[in-house]
Amino acid sequence: MLFVGDYIDRGPKIRETLELVGGMVESENAIALMGNHEYNALCFHFQESEGGHLRKHLIKNITQHYQTLKQFQNRQPEYEQCLEWFKTLPLFFESDHFRAVHACWDGSHMSLLRKTLVNNCLTDELIHESVKKGTPFYDTINDTLKGKEMKLPRG
Repeated sequence: MLFVGDYIDRGPKIRETLELVGGMVESENAIALMGNHEYNALCFHFQESEGGHLRKHLIKNITQHYQTLKQFQNRQPEYEQCLEWFKTLPLFFESDHFRAVHACWDGSHMSLLRKTLVNNCLTDELIHESVKKGTPFYDTINDTLKGKEMKLPRG
């Protein structure tokens, strides 16, 4: 079984979902990929060197992450364990006959990820690099986990 991310931020049983998916991965009965919600949680948690967080604690971002935070209320160590687990989630899966990613498989982006990631995963250093707007790595992470965005023609 292959899960493609977004285990958090929606639904009434986020902690149970993480326990189920994590257990299946640990027992080698499933592969779990990172989605943009897990990535956003890491950035929401990671602090910038000059203060603040990689994902700003704006009302919009807090609202998006609220259900997860609420369900981990008074469970900080458990929440932090989940954040550590998120860092072990690969951004893509590829075999001879199958490939998967959360949002968008782009050949040039995948080439950069293969060269940059460690076991297809982000490191703490790469998470910090991934939020630097205007860089190829930022664009790659953004497109891979959130999809490509483009303006539609008028009408």
